[in-house]
Amino acid sequence: MLFVGTSIIHPSTEGVFLLCNILDLLIYRYKILSNTEADIFEKVNISKLTTELSKKDCEVISIHEHDESLESYFVSLVGGARHE
Repeated sequence: MLFVGTSIIHPSTEGVFLLCNILDLLIYRYKILSNTEADIFEKVNISKLTTELSKKDCEVISIHEHDESLESYFVSLVGGARHE
């Protein structure tokens, strides 16, 4: 379960398969978004994550953090679009 106000780490890599292997090894909860992206719902040691991916020759393209707001959580539950 994701709690409102939780920080989400969003890495983008060369391939999600290697990312999944590393996230499973590090026992992180995550959701795959595409062939190159995932959301991680844990406090992440970025250095450890990128080091493990580097050992597998998987380049990290970008990493950013965002918070799950009450509005975005509700929109994800009902499947609607967000209008600002």
